[in-house]
Amino acid sequence: MKTKIVIITAAFFFTTAFASAQILKEKQVPQPVLDYFKKNYPSVDTPNWEKVQEYYEASYSVEGLHYALLVDSIGTQIATKVEIPVVEVPQKIIDYLKKEEAPQKITGTERITKANETIFFQVETNDFVYVFDFQGKLVTKESDREENE
Repeated sequence: MKTKIVIITAAFFFTTAFASAQILKEKQVPQPVLDYFKKNYPSVDTPNWEKVQEYYEASYSVEGLHYALLVDSIGTQIATKVEIPVVEVPQKIIDYLKKEEAPQKITGTERITKANETIFFQVETNDFVYVFDFQGKLVTKESDREENE
């Protein structure tokens, strides 16, 4: 079960960054997905929709913060992602990056919350995308070089 959770979580982290997600018009999104989004996020008028593997991702901004919501085809929330400032990343993660990895400039940070309230942190540099669990343990590290070339 733990492996399945990590795979689903990793899919959310990296499919939007590395795989070719399919951009959708609202009319291409299943009604249960739209209903879930409209019920739970009524103040968001027009999210951008993408099909990411078997899931649907709504991305939107509220008060300058960028969010993404991952929902399955029957309208069940899988996870949410929000961009956060580096200062909100746990110090243990920053210390790990300084000690274990060659110092690199952090280019993006996000907090991912799964539907079961499990929290992960994604840290992007020019060369890699790292995912850490809430305790600061490295979960995955993926090269970002493909996207930069």
